[in-house]
Amino acid sequence: MFAKTGISVQQMMRLMELEKCVEPGSLPFTEKDVRNLLQSFRKLGPEEESIDLLKMCRNIKEKDRNFKFEYKIDSKNRLENIAWSYASSVQSYEIFGDAVVFDTTHRLTAFDMPLGIWVGINNYGMPCFFGCVLVREESVRSFSWALKAFLGFMYGKAPRTILTDENLFLKEAISAEMPTTKHALCVWMIVAKFPSWFNAVLGEHYNDWKSEFYRIYNLEAIEDFELGWTDLVNSFGLQSNRHIVNLYDLRSLWALPFLRSHFFAGMATIGQSKSINAFIQRFLSAQTRLAHFIEQVLDGRSRDACLAALIEKYHKSKGAWKVCSIHGDKAQNQRTQALSLN
Repeated sequence: MFAKTGISVQQMMRLMELEKCVEPGSLPFTEKDVRNLLQSFRKLGPEEESIDLLKMCRNIKEKDRNFKFEYKIDSKNRLENIAWSYASSVQSYEIFGDAVVFDTTHRLTAFDMPLGIWVGINNYGMPCFFGCVLVREESVRSFSWALKAFLGFMYGKAPRTILTDENLFLKEAISAEMPTTKHALCVWMIVAKFPSWFNAVLGEHYNDWKSEFYRIYNLEAIEDFELGWTDLVNSFGLQSNRHIVNLYDLRSLWALPFLRSHFFAGMATIGQSKSINAFIQRFLSAQTRLAHFIEQVLDGRSRDACLAALIEKYHKSKGAWKVCSIHGDKAQNQRTQALSLN
């Protein structure tokens, strides 16, 4: 029943935990079990659908030579990794690629393969898609391959900043492949874990704690953050909570007072983080097939149509929209050229 609603496997698990009134992680089955069950309902197996995906990428490349994809086959002749991007995504990245979110917290359909999505913010303050990757496993080697493929798509240009989930493999890969890029942790990926971390511990005080966390997160000065964090921990009796200890140890990677000197195109704020997350969630559901994902949701022509609509909106607004890119002049020139062609 849950699968038919199009929600993710992770959301299914959470709903079933609430339905059974059990703590997160206490169900007698795992997310992988649910994915395997969903896969058993399909006519195509993971390997067949992976082959279909590779064929589809080749077909798109034949029709559009500017479409980019890279893949790797393992020793058993199976698809190990595959990454792709569109010409319009490469063009967007050239202008708006200084700050990037690399979200690796999802898995597409019933496959136990991590899905990574590169996303940024354009000059309209709207999320824009840069590229996708599927890897067989989470490892330094796989993530390094993904980052190399992405840099290849973007002609070697690394972002100034990149926001990700907390992942030691990914952290090491970014240090190796993007040594000049500032790596930080994405706040929405942290906040998404709060219910499983703190709901049972804090009970009816959870919402109060979360509101105070948001207030401290948005403080300007590091000194104010340190004082606020100490008060937060003491007020709610979380001194020995392992998640709180870990968050504090990593504070320079996620708390805004430590990151304000770096450019993130607003994606480090709570509001914009939610916007990016909603943008990504639109593409994902428990029943989304790989081929459908690449063909229907992330089709370059659909994004071009959306961009055209945004340009028209901008024209009607008489230039009143705020430019979010540090390359404002370049963005304005390209926008003016686009408008003059209409």
